[in-house]
Amino acid sequence: MVSWGDPLDEAGLRAAAADAREEWRADEQHWSAAALEQWRHTRTLLDLARDHLHRGDTIAFRWPGATVAVTGRVIGVSDDAVAVATFAGRVDVALAPGTVISWSEVDSATRGGSRGIAPLTFRARLLELESLTCEVDVAHLDGEVVRGVLRVGRDHVQVVAPDATWAIAVSALRWVRESSPA
Repeated sequence: MVSWGDPLDEAGLRAAAADAREEWRADEQHWSAAALEQWRHTRTLLDLARDHLHRGDTIAFRWPGATVAVTGRVIGVSDDAVAVATFAGRVDVALAPGTVISWSEVDSATRGGSRGIAPLTFRARLLELESLTCEVDVAHLDGEVVRGVLRVGRDHVQVVAPDATWAIAVSALRWVRESSPA
């Protein structure tokens, strides 16, 4: 029981309560910072790509040895691919585990983000393009682009061009897009 003449008078109780609140705030800040750090350590490239999608950002993809980047606004993210809208149309960039790739944010959107197009795996997108029987552009290895009609196998694609048929391992594919008319 507190009496008014006690050392824990009203001012003392207020000071003790303020100290307790300050200690609680410091503890909460510590645990919030630890949770944020843990969250950052578990993020994947696909998580970052989804952030760009939801904001509507434009990013530039780069690969070792390639001289040209693929730059566009992120319009879809699946478990192993990122779809971007470029000046040449939709480009699907392969992001399978182990893919050697980097990207930079070219334009940080302030509005216009979305939930994205229906997510397709990279293989599903290849099969979709095959079913269209249209010409596609396929970039592989050092960024070389091959144009032709797509045939999809289990672990490879064939690109049938008028002068040659290319067989390319799916793991070597960088990106694919429907060809634009010449």
